[in-house]
Amino acid sequence: MTNKRRRLEPDDRRTEVMRAAVHAANAFGYTAMTRSQIAVLAGVSGPLVAVYLGEMPEVRRAVVRYAIKREHLGIIAQALALKDPEAAKVSEALRRRACRSLV
Repeated sequence: MTNKRRRLEPDDRRTEVMRAAVHAANAFGYTAMTRSQIAVLAGVSGPLVAVYLGEMPEVRRAVVRYAIKREHLGIIAQALALKDPEAAKVSEALRRRACRSLV
């Protein structure tokens, strides 16, 4: 079975790359994930990750925003521990839930 890349609309491809980035953050750690890991998970090239999400600082910021919006507690907890400015904006209730998810 060949793994052919599907032709997607740009918004759909961006969503797919973002989901791969969130998966990479969960699997490898929010600060340890790499563009190459995201690319492999999304089935795209590394440069295409940069086209859709930017350089790694922008990727991390986008992942934290996505995690906050969808309440991915593990990523939020990692970002809080690292004093990420995006994570610092979360509500106290979400902050507590994220921290409790670690134990």
